[in-house]
Amino acid sequence: MIITKKDYGYPVWVVEDVFKLGLEDAVLKQSNDLPFIPMEGKRTDKTGKRNWMNQSSHSSFLEVCEYFDSRLMKEKFSEICEKDFTNLGTRIELCKDAKGSWLHNHFDDKAKLFTLQIYLSDTDTSTSFMKTNTPARKNSGWFFANTGTELHGLKPLLNNRVSIIVNYCDETWRDRTVIV
Repeated sequence: MIITKKDYGYPVWVVEDVFKLGLEDAVLKQSNDLPFIPMEGKRTDKTGKRNWMNQSSHSSFLEVCEYFDSRLMKEKFSEICEKDFTNLGTRIELCKDAKGSWLHNHFDDKAKLFTLQIYLSDTDTSTSFMKTNTPARKNSGWFFANTGTELHGLKPLLNNRVSIIVNYCDETWRDRTVIV
């Protein structure tokens, strides 16, 4: 994994080569039966079912859960962000965002102390930080430690987009069924 720190008024780390070769393709293939879901305004406003990777029997989904829930990965992100994520719950969503989806600029829920998004294919639109667009390439993404000041959003997607969002959440996270 290649990690580069950027400054958008707060630190955001860009990651490349996140998964070993082929895992992102396996996740895409095994997610073919899941629908693309439109979102407008907030991810939590989505209609339909959200795709929690820990609630699937797909082998690639479970491999992603094991990878990001491992003590090794939590220690790695803790060291980079200079915050301790090692004892937090891991929440992983497979996002199949439909063309036209968008998100208001927002701050993450206080219970999410870490946010990571990984793109599973090249895409035309990525997350904007402080209204600055960022690139989105297959097997790459970004992360930040949530302090409540990380304004981010998404302009309308020109095409369907598939990504994974990983959050490390404290004990105040409401829905414990989505924790790995």
